[in-house]
Amino acid sequence: MLTKGKTVGRYANRIKGGKFTLNGEEFFLTKNEGENTLHGGKENFKEKVWIVKEKGMDFCEFTYLSSDLEEGFPGNLEVSVRFTLKDSALQIDYEAFSDQDTVINLTNHAYFNLNGGGSVYDHKLSVDSDYILETDDELIPTGKFIETALTKYDLREMKKVESNYDDCFILNGKGLRKVAALYGLLSGIMMEMETTEPGVQVYNTDSEICLEAQHYPDSPNNPDFPTVILREGDMFESRTVYRFYENK
Repeated sequence: MLTKGKTVGRYANRIKGGKFTLNGEEFFLTKNEGENTLHGGKENFKEKVWIVKEKGMDFCEFTYLSSDLEEGFPGNLEVSVRFTLKDSALQIDYEAFSDQDTVINLTNHAYFNLNGGGSVYDHKLSVDSDYILETDDELIPTGKFIETALTKYDLREMKKVESNYDDCFILNGKGLRKVAALYGLLSGIMMEMETTEPGVQVYNTDSEICLEAQHYPDSPNNPDFPTVILREGDMFESRTVYRFYENK
């Protein structure tokens, strides 16, 4: 069902021009997608060796210290990610704190095919979202929201996957809540996703699909978006849950 996955940071998704301004200071990041920074730069968290901090029968916690100005981001950032198997669910808990003000946006870039293989179009999908972010040709947000109603992005009711997506859906509600569901038509397996995050990037190939819970792309350059600033000494916390069951 889960073919591959990775923890992405310091900043999941894209930052326009590979730069942002924080506290009046401009920071220049590693550009790894044209003129933009994707998923935190060339050697982002998925390329790093993490330390196993603690493990048990149903969980494992990993830690990583991202040094000041790694890929251009300010602050020494201590990150922990705990994976817990509980009641047919995979729960992912993120925590981080920095010794300087910085920006952060963490996610897990897991690809799913609930049929165990074959076409992603043999799935149904729902996302609790009334709007997606409008983006330019480089998938950078313009700052505008597009209503999902009467478009292919209207997934408020579960429907068959018939299109390719690489879009950030603005999620309804706040706190830990159910925001999306994926159903394998051949297997009868249902996956429900819960998250504390304000958005989910839906991305699919012909054989797999990602539901990446996260803040919006390019938020450091869009003050009207939910903030991604982590202040010195504060704790960043986020939780995402993937819950599985049969629904034949």
